[in-house]
Amino acid sequence: MATWYSHLHRTLARPCLTAKPSKPYILFLTQSLARQRLHTARHKLVMALAAAASASAHSMAWQSLGAAPAELTLEFTLPTGQSFRWRQTGQAEFTGVVDNRVVKVQQTPGDVRYQVIARGNNAASSEDAAVLRNYFNLQACLKQLSQEWSSRDARYKSIHSYFPGARVLRQDPVECLFEFICSSNNHISRIHGMVERLCRDYGTPILHASTSQAPASAAAVGGKDTVAAAEEEQKAVPDLAFYSFPTLEQLSAASEAALRGEGFGYRAKFITGTVQALLAKPGGGRQWLYSLRNVPYKEASEALCELPGIGPKVAACICLFALDKHEAIPVDTHVWQLAVRYYTPHLKGKTMNKKIMVAVEDAFIERFGPWAGWAHNTLFISELATQRERLPEHLRPGGKSKASKSRKVAKGNTEEVSDQSEMMKVEQAAVQKRGLDVDIDAVDGCTKSRPVKRARRVAKHKQTEMHGIDNTGSTGEHSDAVADEGPGVVKKAKRQKSASKAKSKQSSGVVNSRDAAGAQLGICTRPSSMAAAADAALDHALQDASTRP
Repeated sequence: MATWYSHLHRTLARPCLTAKPSKPYILFLTQSLARQRLHTARHKLVMALAAAASASAHSMAWQSLGAAPAELTLEFTLPTGQSFRWRQTGQAEFTGVVDNRVVKVQQTPGDVRYQVIARGNNAASSEDAAVLRNYFNLQACLKQLSQEWSSRDARYKSIHSYFPGARVLRQDPVECLFEFICSSNNHISRIHGMVERLCRDYGTPILHASTSQAPASAAAVGGKDTVAAAEEEQKAVPDLAFYSFPTLEQLSAASEAALRGEGFGYRAKFITGTVQALLAKPGGGRQWLYSLRNVPYKEASEALCELPGIGPKVAACICLFALDKHEAIPVDTHVWQLAVRYYTPHLKGKTMNKKIMVAVEDAFIERFGPWAGWAHNTLFISELATQRERLPEHLRPGGKSKASKSRKVAKGNTEEVSDQSEMMKVEQAAVQKRGLDVDIDAVDGCTKSRPVKRARRVAKHKQTEMHGIDNTGSTGEHSDAVADEGPGVVKKAKRQKSASKAKSKQSSGVVNSRDAAGAQLGICTRPSSMAAAADAALDHALQDASTRP
């Protein structure tokens, strides 16, 4: 290019030129210069496109996360109720949203690898690895911690090899907080649907359905491995698009009525109330939540409990899964039973209250140290019905003998409901103490309010009409028939009645678990249609009860 330009310049500027250059010659030089410039521009464009394609191919290629199975096993970390934004999209493969990125992670024999499918605004490809390592809390050495816990506790030592790499996530505090507000008295498949509806209605799209690589048959991770669970997820997000979790400003557009219309029930009031409370914080709610990472656990828990609908257990979940409080222990019915069985046998038969919950938490911290929440996570997973089959018979909860197993089938449901009811008393007492609305669907009839009792009776009656079962699981004639018999016959009749109740509940799908998704719960067996109908019936009955004297 320089040669043609210089030649043209010299030709036109020569003072001794006796004759002016001909027009065809000047045109020839000009066209040659234009062709050279065009060639250079094309070359630069091709090089830029090649560089972009190379960067895109590198981004879409599988990258190593550098986490051995002993440090991170996806099936013990993602589907256990810590987060509700992951879907299983293949064998040992999960797809979800992390910090405005659609990420696919896959377990291999010696590593976990990842692939960033799409990015939202301000999500730089150069930060992908750091973002995921932070999300999976990979700065902590789980293998070393497990060795220490095994030396301290026989139960942990006996079961941890069956659940390696069960890590605790480090989630965004805003996202984690609203996920666990949705988890109140719920199961994982339905929580997935609620969280995805929040993202779909108020979040920002990252990956549209037309380019989504997730198969249409993917079911909600952690839900029941049934057609019903898959249909629940597909109904919630039929196009399998991916969205960022909405900001507080985006969530402020949500009204209670709109959320109730989407099936959130009484949780709608808690979501809108919490959004407004956070937006009113000096400096903004997001910054306030992140600042709780820098204060002691008890202080962070108490601050969270000031928000609408959050009690001690949900606060412990948020502290453990988002705020770096590694000692936090969310005490639900499974953790309570686990503690009584192995760590606090002296508390068996005690009435569950906040003091007892603190005692359980202190027992775990005393046994496992400042990272007790992580040890508790592995122990909790071993108690889940979906995971306990991995254990040998003698290590399973209640698996010492066939006789004890039979006794548990006969009376376990009643005891579990009782324990959960007591724990819900504690959770709701914390809410009532602050003068907030009571989460009536989770109280399980523990309040003495007459309108609420009437509401619960109406809801229970509607559930009975839907499923065609007797509220007591047995007939009144049976009770009358044994009323005049001796004590032995009466006791036998009661045992038969208890077994009949348990069988009826199991066959009809009635909920036995009232506190189903605290930190990692999702063990409730209530069908989604029944859960939605119960919420709607309670809302209607409360409105009706509030108009009565």
